[in-house]
Amino acid sequence: MVYFPLFGTSLWLIATLIFRAFGTNLLDVERPIVLVALFAAVPIMAIPLLPALKRIPVDKRLPGTVLIALPGMLLDIFSLIFHESVFPALDPQQITLLAAWLLWAYGIIISCGFIKKQFTPKS
Repeated sequence: MVYFPLFGTSLWLIATLIFRAFGTNLLDVERPIVLVALFAAVPIMAIPLLPALKRIPVDKRLPGTVLIALPGMLLDIFSLIFHESVFPALDPQQITLLAAWLLWAYGIIISCGFIKKQFTPKS
């Protein structure tokens, strides 16, 4: 579980760079299909998290997912406060959509910690 905060920080950095570079296209209210796809893609993007969860006991999954989400949540406080510098191309309406997407993404990450199924290794 030691690497979970590093994994979360990496996810935050990748998402921040993607929204800095492509946010005006991804968060365009004139293209609602793109917005719906962006929000629908979040559960799909959680799939890489599942192999890591398989390796930890059920009782440690929720703390693990919190350790993944927490660094990004803390860093996003500052990236959203200073959005004019971090996301200079995004207008205030797009920043609101970005904040909603971030809340949705962190919620999905943390909810993965509630998976109680015990995975058994295949031999």
